[in-house]
Amino acid sequence: MRCESDSSRTRTCRTPWPGPSRVSRQMSDTQCIDGRTYDSRDGEVEVWGGCRAEFLPRWNDGTDPGAGGTIRCESTNNRARTCDVPWRGASRVVRQLSGTPCTQGYSWESSNGRITVMRGCRAEFASGGSSWPNNARSVTCSSDNGQRTSCHWPPGQGQPRVLQQLSREPCIEGRSWGMESHNTIWVSRGCRARFGD
Repeated sequence: MRCESDSSRTRTCRTPWPGPSRVSRQMSDTQCIDGRTYDSRDGEVEVWGGCRAEFLPRWNDGTDPGAGGTIRCESTNNRARTCDVPWRGASRVVRQLSGTPCTQGYSWESSNGRITVMRGCRAEFASGGSSWPNNARSVTCSSDNGQRTSCHWPPGQGQPRVLQQLSREPCIEGRSWGMESHNTIWVSRGCRARFGD
């Protein structure tokens, strides 16, 4: 979430998450310092003195979900589990923690403010928006048992390509993977890969 103090004026911005916030990326020459050029409270950020920055939630329990603003959600004993997230809209896997593949639509799904994992998927998730943590612009998509699977590709990103093949079966564009629409990748024939632009 971006909040900017133009001409050193004070500006208050509503956040899509509850609780306080922290700077994730400073965009101004003026330093954004908590209590000096910005302040955050429940659901709001206030900036002044020329501070311009992007903000992420600061967690109330004293833990920081990481520079990318990630949430861990785990399906234990193949049971489904639903986890609340501090962002709105879609989510995406940023780090798989389980041996069982985390495949969107098969072993995990997201809806507004929640992620549901099942079938042994354990992973760290982040917002599915255009903010990619650590500039890691990638999506993992898996064809389990040779079945065709569709995975979300963030709108506004470039044309995807295979960054890393994760399966024994080859990932060949037009044959075992491709674009279904401007924001959907499909894989089939056992292809499992990490895609990026």
